[in-house]
Amino acid sequence: MNQLILYPFLNITFEDNFKSDNIKIYVDKNLVYEKKISTSDILGVADSYELEKDFKEVIIYINNQKIILTKEKTLDYKNIYVNKLPNNKIEILISKKFHIYK
Repeated sequence: MNQLILYPFLNITFEDNFKSDNIKIYVDKNLVYEKKISTSDILGVADSYELEKDFKEVIIYINNQKIILTKEKTLDYKNIYVNKLPNNKIEILISKKFHIYK
């Protein structure tokens, strides 16, 4: 019998290729995060944000691009990894595992 595993928090990590990018995170239409971020050459990460999973919808704006996450899509997961590709497209990985940074 499969048991649904629920993680109470969702970690959003901004990883590669961020260079003074404007980030805003809205949780159920409330602004909870607003920063200009850049990826650290040493750490390989720009920033992260942790939120409780008591939301209906999370909207992430990266400059003028919009990512919409719903509770149903993230229920089984604990990590969202966001990468900015060299062509300014956004790549998202939804995962149950943490990335290890060297």
